[in-house]
Amino acid sequence: MFGKIMADSAGSNTDNQMDLMQPHNNNGSLDAIEVISRDMEFTVCPIPKYLRQLLIYNGFDNITSLSEFNEQDLLNLEAFAKKVLPKLMKDEVDRKQFYGIYAEDIELFSIASGHKKLLYKFVKQCNEK
Repeated sequence: MFGKIMADSAGSNTDNQMDLMQPHNNNGSLDAIEVISRDMEFTVCPIPKYLRQLLIYNGFDNITSLSEFNEQDLLNLEAFAKKVLPKLMKDEVDRKQFYGIYAEDIELFSIASGHKKLLYKFVKQCNEK
C-alpha cells in the first residue's frame, strides 16, 4: 500500500487523506491517464505508474492538458518529483517504491529516457484524437 498525503493543501492536521500512488481517484474510479490510454487503445506500452502519478499531480489528467505537454512540462515534472513530492511522502516504504534507485538521493531523480519517449508518443496520440 502506498502512503497517504494530506488532501488539505494548507498542510493543517486533518483526517482527509488521499492515497499517493493509487491508480484511481478518491471515488474509486480509474485515473484519467488510464482511461485516456484505454480510449486511445495505446498498446505500445502502458505509462508507468510513477509517471502517471506525476502527470496527475501536475494537472495533466485530461486530454486538453496532455495535448499541450512540452519539454518545459517534463522539466517541471522532474522538479516537482525532486522538490515537492518528497515533502509530501511521509512513509519511507512509499519513497522507496516511488523513487526506486533514486530513493537514497532524490535530487538525482530523472524520468528514464525510455519513459520520456513513451510519454511523448502518448502525447502525440492525444494530439491525433
